[in-house]
Amino acid sequence: MDGTSRWTMACVGDVLIDRPDHAVAFDHVAPLIAAADLSFANCEAALSSSQLSPASLPISSKPEHAQTLAKTGFHVMSLANNHAANAGGQGIADTRAALGRFNIGTVGAGGNLAEAQAPLVIERGGQKVAFLAYSSIFLPGDVARTDRPGISVLRSHSYYYFNEVWSKTGVVIPGEDPRVGTVPYPEDVQMLQLAIADARKLADIVIVSHHSGISTKKGYLADYERLYAHAAIDAGADIVLGHHHHFLRGVELYNGRPIVYGLGIFMLDLPRVFAKTAPEELERMRREGCDTYAMYPRAGYPLLPPFHPDCRYTMIAVFDFDGRMLNRVGLVPCYLNERGEPEPHPLDSPIGQAVHKYLVEITEAGALNARYEAGGPKLNGFESFAVLPA
Repeated sequence: MDGTSRWTMACVGDVLIDRPDHAVAFDHVAPLIAAADLSFANCEAALSSSQLSPASLPISSKPEHAQTLAKTGFHVMSLANNHAANAGGQGIADTRAALGRFNIGTVGAGGNLAEAQAPLVIERGGQKVAFLAYSSIFLPGDVARTDRPGISVLRSHSYYYFNEVWSKTGVVIPGEDPRVGTVPYPEDVQMLQLAIADARKLADIVIVSHHSGISTKKGYLADYERLYAHAAIDAGADIVLGHHHHFLRGVELYNGRPIVYGLGIFMLDLPRVFAKTAPEELERMRREGCDTYAMYPRAGYPLLPPFHPDCRYTMIAVFDFDGRMLNRVGLVPCYLNERGEPEPHPLDSPIGQAVHKYLVEITEAGALNARYEAGGPKLNGFESFAVLPA
């Protein structure tokens, strides 16, 4: 930095490295991440050699991979997700220690509830920036307690109802799928808002990370995602960052503040996910997952994630600050190459335009109010699509 109050933050989605040549995994995007004064990602695995939980997918990574994340330029990692606790409390401790050795701050998990819910405060551009992180996707044993390690969570109730069209016509069709609604726990909304108010006392800028949503529907946002995001902004958060979907989601400008609902996959190495899956089960997954967003071993796996090809569209969200003031928000289009590595692309390139088209589609699908045009903030010379009100 040059001593002025101008500074930039770069944010990406799910990150999991599990490959022999991990040191070069981010070489295409490292110049962009390192060009930002502050950078954030979701650490989608325990960096630990501890035994994995039998109740979870076998997802973990090696502690030494933290060095690659630091080399790439990451400063902050959320651990509030459904895989950070896959190796239990020891795995959380190992992950925090591995990242901490390379000065990467962690948020959203800890040795007890207080640690898991504590904000991470970092100074940039003469401003104190507080990060809070929560997950709505978790196993019951993942949740941090007063005297037990785990992650920080935001819970929701689910309920089922008939489509509005049926109720208006008075016709109910037996066997049709009902709609699923979700409502946040009131006590968790209150906890979130109090946490933001407390973080505001420590920092000038408050950023909330939320691991949430459903990955099997294009552009779909569950009710609780919007409700928690709006509650966070109403309580004083400056930015809300979403991840877990493994696909991009659109952006909403709510009360003038950005909610990036889904940052997508930035790197998701899953070479061992199906290693112990019976052949007949794999065949069933292929058959039932055909032409959907379901997870199963598709072409290109294990180098490519086992999701619909749309998961290869990804981005770097860029936030341009002048002191405390957020001036501009931009999205640098990226794409996972055949090795599952993120590569940035110019806005007017075929892939840049494809990412733009996808963003427009999912923003419309989510009934969100952002539009994306050239002219956003740059990262190491790469232009971004500016996020503007529709």
